[in-house]
Amino acid sequence: MVRIAALALLVAAAAGAPAAARTKPPVKVSVVEYEFGFKLSRQTVPAGRVTFVMQNTGALIHNFDLIGVKEGPFLVSGQSARMTVTLKRGEYTYVCSVKYHAAQGMQGTLYVH
Repeated sequence: MVRIAALALLVAAAAGAPAAARTKPPVKVSVVEYEFGFKLSRQTVPAGRVTFVMQNTGALIHNFDLIGVKEGPFLVSGQSARMTVTLKRGEYTYVCSVKYHAAQGMQGTLYVH
């Protein structure tokens, strides 16, 4: 009887634990957007949740588009934004989707292991 009561308390405590305590926080990647390129704080991330913190330091409008996953907002000079996604293992191409910017060098590959 004591075992059952102890087990019930343990299950109830686990069920009431905050979700943040049970999940890992997202990996943070800083993304600087400029004419005509990107600077990422890291090119390789573990699989799971990733938060991209994007900042446009250029003079023109830019965005960070993770092809097939999510397109970040268009940012004017000095503006910043955040975007959180869940990534599986593999390689992901990112570009600026403003016309001609990718062709001028605003593209790259993010590696997820």
